Amino acid sequence: MTDIKNHRTKERLKESEEKYKKLIESIPHGIAIIQHDKVVFVNKAAIHILGYKSKNDIIGQKGDIGLFLQDKERVYEKCLKLLDGKIEGPITYNAKAVKKDGKTIPVELYASKITYDGWRALQIVMMDISERVDSQKNYLNILDSIADPIHVLDRDLRLVYLNDSLKAWIKDLDLEREEMRDRKLNEVFPFLEPKIMKEYEYVLQTGKILITDESTKLGDDIIYTESRKIPILENNEVSQVLTIIRDFTKRKLYEKKLKNSEKKYRSLFENAPYSIFLINMEGKIIDCNQASVELFGFSKEEMIGGSHRELNIHPEKKIKLYIKRFVQLIKGNSVKPIETQLITKERELIWVNVRSSLVSIGNEEFIQTIIQDIREKKRVEDELKRLNEIKSDLLKRTSHELKTPLVSIKGFTNLLLELHKGEFNSEIISMMNEIKKGCIRLENLVNDILITAELKSGKMELKKSRINLEKIIKNSVIGLEGLIKLRAHDINLDLNHDLFVKCEKKRIREVICNILMNAIKYTPPNGRIEIKSKVKEDSITISFKDTGLGLTKEEMEKIFTQFGKIERYGQGFDVISEGTGLGLYVSKKILELHGGNIWVESKGRNKGCTFYFSLPKD
Repeated sequence: MTDIKNHRTKERLKESEEKYKKLIESIPHGIAIIQHDKVVFVNKAAIHILGYKSKNDIIGQKGDIGLFLQDKERVYEKCLKLLDGKIEGPITYNAKAVKKDGKTIPVELYASKITYDGWRALQIVMMDISERVDSQKNYLNILDSIADPIHVLDRDLRLVYLNDSLKAWIKDLDLEREEMRDRKLNEVFPFLEPKIMKEYEYVLQTGKILITDESTKLGDDIIYTESRKIPILENNEVSQVLTIIRDFTKRKLYEKKLKNSEKKYRSLFENAPYSIFLINMEGKIIDCNQASVELFGFSKEEMIGGSHRELNIHPEKKIKLYIKRFVQLIKGNSVKPIETQLITKERELIWVNVRSSLVSIGNEEFIQTIIQDIREKKRVEDELKRLNEIKSDLLKRTSHELKTPLVSIKGFTNLLLELHKGEFNSEIISMMNEIKKGCIRLENLVNDILITAELKSGKMELKKSRINLEKIIKNSVIGLEGLIKLRAHDINLDLNHDLFVKCEKKRIREVICNILMNAIKYTPPNGRIEIKSKVKEDSITISFKDTGLGLTKEEMEKIFTQFGKIERYGQGFDVISEGTGLGLYVSKKILELHGGNIWVESKGRNKGCTFYFSLPKD
């Protein structure tokens, strides 16, 4: 009876094993059973995955799990513990399986303890995950191409992946460690606060994305970051956490500097001695300082929220000008400072200097207007103007008074020389000629003083006509021919025939004669003077180039000023040094009245110089 029962039990067991074998043969995953260090069973899928032709190539082969795996050490110890009942199964690992031809493929393993033919055995379920790994490679390549630092943690908070940007970032922060991968996050970075570990646990438990800001102290520095902790789901469970890190330390430091800068600006704004207004793009006053209150007499409450026009501080005739300046500023253009008049609360008209510019505060742009009270400056200017008028009037009166005796002295000297020349010896005649020359020099000085006074008063009226500069220059050269021969100079003219300008002939002749006279006098004997013209689209330029003494940089800076004569007397130069020191100053003012200009170029002492003047072309 017992034998019959045992026989039936064996039959049922055999039948059960047959069903098991049929079942696992139909499964698409590879299955192998290892018992007593031998492979006792493999299904068709395992043969296919490992690249063998038949089961006989594998079954009966000696060897533990290392028969299939390249990196068996990672799993072998746990498999032994599983067989000995020291740990519960199944255990799961990603590994590389070795094919018959020696090549490897990525597989996912599920190892469990079973009873086979009445004995304990190890059942290995093997899934080819080549496609998944390829997909992961593409996914990791994408992560590597992202500029933000990224890492992936598993459920044990071990680093399973670090992208290139994270490695570079860690290196820049001098936090590089050996073998960071497969180590726990708090082992690699022990300075991280415990709350960060709790944040990862929260994501693993809830499956929710968590965005946090952190400030981490590294030595004397603080690193400011934003972290996005994103759960990675597998079979509807969180298997890993992907973290994207944004380092905004530079931005944070910039914000701190900006805040400090704004504090400094506020201090300067409030304590500035000038009135300062901040105006938005709609023209409304959003802020003003105490100096504005004191200058205009309005309280801050009266000014803030309103506009300059609503406060009625602009004279009616100036409103269009201010609107034009405002439009230019909001377009991003700059405007020049102006001196103008504004109206106080008490309706007093005051002189001010107004400087407006576009400024950025935070993320907004405003028009900053600085208004300086220049009433005292204007008072001083008016007083100086009055004194200048008195001085000019005195010069004119004095010059006219000097002219009367000069005419008499010059006239009687000429008369004596003409009528009684035979009665005087050569010494007396020489003295009388010196008197005559002195009269001429004094007459020239008086004329220059009179012209200077007239120019400074702004009352000189020009009587313009259309003239040809070529003729005036040639006539001037002829007029000075005696002096040119005396100095033995060579004059070369290279002039266009049509040099027409609109000017006062007398004044321009004075300019030309003055420049030419200087070239003749300050060029040592046997020199060369070249006079050329250059015609442009809207102007004519005349140049006077000589081989004379030349000018230093300091001399060129003062030569066009009043009494800016360069003293040559007693310096060993063979030049004529007499002159008033007003000629070039007068020439400059006359040319400016005609819309022209004058300038000089020289390479230095004894290298000659070139004077230029230009006039608008007619």
